[in-house]
Amino acid sequence: MTTPSTTDLRRANLSAVLRLLHEGGPQRRADLTDATGLNRSTVLSVVDELSTLGLVTETEAVSDGTRGRPSAVVEANGDDVVAIGVEIAVDRARIAVIGLGGNVHRSIDVEVNPAQQGPATTATAIGEASIDLLQGRPRVIGVGTAVHGMVDRQGRLATGPNLGWSSLDLASGSRPWQPDHVPTFFGNDAALGALGEYRRGVGHASDQLFYLSAERGIGGAAITSGVSQLGANGFAGEVGHMVVNRGGRECSCGSRGCWETEIGESAVLRKAGRRTNNQGGAAGVLAAALEGEAKAVAAIRDVAGWLGFGLGNIANLTDPQTVICGGYLSDVLDGYRQIVEAEIAAVRVPTGLATPAIVASTLGADAALVGAAELAFDHLIDDPAQTRQPGRQDPPGERDTTRGAA
Repeated sequence: MTTPSTTDLRRANLSAVLRLLHEGGPQRRADLTDATGLNRSTVLSVVDELSTLGLVTETEAVSDGTRGRPSAVVEANGDDVVAIGVEIAVDRARIAVIGLGGNVHRSIDVEVNPAQQGPATTATAIGEASIDLLQGRPRVIGVGTAVHGMVDRQGRLATGPNLGWSSLDLASGSRPWQPDHVPTFFGNDAALGALGEYRRGVGHASDQLFYLSAERGIGGAAITSGVSQLGANGFAGEVGHMVVNRGGRECSCGSRGCWETEIGESAVLRKAGRRTNNQGGAAGVLAAALEGEAKAVAAIRDVAGWLGFGLGNIANLTDPQTVICGGYLSDVLDGYRQIVEAEIAAVRVPTGLATPAIVASTLGADAALVGAAELAFDHLIDDPAQTRQPGRQDPPGERDTTRGAA
């Protein structure tokens, strides 16, 4: 077995301490010593180096009333060190600045309809919005982008059935919103929503979770012991196109009877007798159901049944500890939990097997943005010394846009 070099050990120590601060919040040096198993002098040296790199800050040591020398409190420098999170959905885009430590500083809803206006116009609109977002020039360490479509392990969009995009080189197409000389990362919105909930949301304590996202389309993702289960090509979790009703309606993917045709937003509107382009969307139907509108109530009850039916099959396949419902499905769950859980129980194998915990997303609309930013933070935390306090990056629009992001 190869003995780790001094450089490898130093990198591992820097990474361990920075991850504890990023995921666990401010901690005393004494607590960092206990959590890492490193000795006090090593932790002192690591914290000093992370501070020199501009990645952490320390407050003065304050006595907590216990015996012994007071221990300084160390925290991730989330005010100055940030990642950009971007989400591209069917009829909207969002961009956010998220600090090291996970705090969402600012976010902007971009005025663009990606499905109607296409990749180039969408990229330009996001780039223009990010100029305003990055006023103050924080230190951007990376950009993560969540796309509502099938994104492979190389960061290419194979297809987005609801977006109408396919065979797209995301790295090239995203240059208008990428600050210069920072790494860029791409992923499926559900996979990154799951990562966000695991790191920052309701899934934080779950070793086996399944996340279900819902907007125009339906997507899913599993995380096992902190590792995203992406599949051989990165396309795992396309549960919206799991066939649940062979005699059902045609889906945007070209198949028939997909789960999306029973619980997707268009299905919710159709079942409630509303136009599929209704601006209130699924949220409007849910609001009407709360007010007792008979057709809306019937629609949501039907969706709840199909939601439970699909989740029961997912439970059979993945045996999750926790299932997280995102988007409007969290409201369906809140209002019609008995229907959802009854359907899950009916299809569990063997019948009567315990139902996993079914919970609503706590990050809500920010889940995919937070998960996208985590990709950039992971890259930094894996080797904190890779960044040596460079000059603050030029925001998009203030650099030579003929160059791609590094």
